[in-house]
Amino acid sequence: MNIQEMFDKTLRLVKKCGDILKNVDFEKEATVKKDGSLVTKYDLMLDKKLTEGLKEIANYPVFSEEHTEECGDTYFIIDPIDGTHNFNSGLEFFGIIVAFVQNKETQFSIVHLPLLDKTFTAIKGHGAYLNDKKRISVRKSTNKLVGSCDITIDTLDAIHNIINSGENIDLRSMYCTGLEVSYIANGCLDFLFLKNSGFEWDFIGPKLILEEAGGILKFVELSNGGYSVIAGTKEAVEIIEKITKIL
Repeated sequence: MNIQEMFDKTLRLVKKCGDILKNVDFEKEATVKKDGSLVTKYDLMLDKKLTEGLKEIANYPVFSEEHTEECGDTYFIIDPIDGTHNFNSGLEFFGIIVAFVQNKETQFSIVHLPLLDKTFTAIKGHGAYLNDKKRISVRKSTNKLVGSCDITIDTLDAIHNIINSGENIDLRSMYCTGLEVSYIANGCLDFLFLKNSGFEWDFIGPKLILEEAGGILKFVELSNGGYSVIAGTKEAVEIIEKITKIL
């Protein structure tokens, strides 16, 4: 099976799973995991549906936020619900992330935002797209940078540095990495930074979409297993990396 065929089948699977999330209007029964993040029965339901469906498409391991498998150099990587806190609160800023990694290189990526009716996709070497048809790209340099970050104890110093930098920068907080990175790829935002709050399932898939749209994503792994991440246009990443000093 070639990459295009795998991508097409995976996209159909992801959209079917997204349809489940469009019709949730009752108690989500969230519980708190050891790392402080939330998990709902829908995270677990979609984890099962995606894992089983992906293995039917191509029998490779699945690296997921919600379960562990032995993965070599070729595998699927998924976040069944990226932005679970938003999902659990009834906010629309959540989505499904699925990517396929072959020989350590991401071959395709999907970020599906069901309540926003937006699906961001990329196949390596073929550009990034919104809703299958519109090719997207990062925006050109502007006099004001608009970016996003999680507001946590770990980011307070970086936020303080940005506010006092003298640069014309606005910050937002959306708490949904796939959405934020995809919005950079689509020219809505200039940058995103995370400190000690990102994990591989959050950014490996969106990274390909951003790169195919002309942006960059840089990350470092921390000693506790988490990551710090800066993503954006090349110009924005250079500025934010210098100001925040998180990488």
